[in-house]
Amino acid sequence: MDRICSVEACKREAETYCYHCSCDVCTKHYLEHKISIQEQLPPLIDEVNLIYDRLRHSDEIQKALPQCLINASNQLDKWREDCHHHIDTTYQRVRSQIEDIAEKHKYEETQKAVKNLESLEKMRQQLNELLKEGDVTYRQIERMRQQLEEIKNKEQEPIKYPDIHIITQKLDADKYASVTVDVKSFIDKHEKSRSTQTPSLPT
Repeated sequence: MDRICSVEACKREAETYCYHCSCDVCTKHYLEHKISIQEQLPPLIDEVNLIYDRLRHSDEIQKALPQCLINASNQLDKWREDCHHHIDTTYQRVRSQIEDIAEKHKYEETQKAVKNLESLEKMRQQLNELLKEGDVTYRQIERMRQQLEEIKNKEQEPIKYPDIHIITQKLDADKYASVTVDVKSFIDKHEKSRSTQTPSLPT
């Protein structure tokens, strides 16, 4: 007895046995079934390529991590350079203030010595004039001795150096540098980039 196609309502003679369906089918329904199976291939290819691209980009993310470390190190180096520059600027400012104080003190001491020399020069002229005149009084001698004593006292005065104190504070650098990690943001950025790409089909 001839076999009939197993598809419902089909009265055609079965010509092929479908091992996938485990039934006898006619040529028409066999070809339709074959086409239906063939049509399942492109979506499967697309899914495979999508997962392939995802894994490939995941590998790219892993390769990009060292660059992230380089960027973080560069940021830290930049912060260190900025801090050093700020400290150097402050150091130069305070150092200039100290030098200004030292120059002012030096100038004041020099002026004292100049005034003493001027007083002595004036005394020498007066004494020479008295010596030439040959008529000097006791009062003149005493006045000269008194002036000389004043000059000697000024000369023997101890130098009064300025009492300079530098007020500094220890910098707690831990308050101004820390590390934060935002892995999600980094991955989301690559996911967004990947979503704009079209999966490739195998050749």
